[in-house]
Amino acid sequence: MNPIPLSTTGPPVACTLVADGGDLATRLDQWRTVLGRATGREQTAAGVAVTFPHDVAGTGELAVLMAAEYACCSFASYHLTIDGAGVRMEVRTPPEARDALATMLGAAP
Repeated sequence: MNPIPLSTTGPPVACTLVADGGDLATRLDQWRTVLGRATGREQTAAGVAVTFPHDVAGTGELAVLMAAEYACCSFASYHLTIDGAGVRMEVRTPPEARDALATMLGAAP
């Protein structure tokens, strides 16, 4: 699967979670909990991909968290694939956001 490059004219690379009254520490804890179930993690050309086992409740929790993340960090794109290999989340960001992505998902930039 070839990643779709993000537009360099897209939304500014900025998280609005705190500005919108959200709690960044709580969000990071939610990611740590969900990522604790990950079975693999790999760098991609445009970000990171994380794999999970098939689990209906866990996949639902992941999808809700991905949608919440998009609400505050719309400069990234979030993709969820469910197939015979399991569950795969791919997050793509502009290059200048890779360190933030690594912090959020625990992957090396």
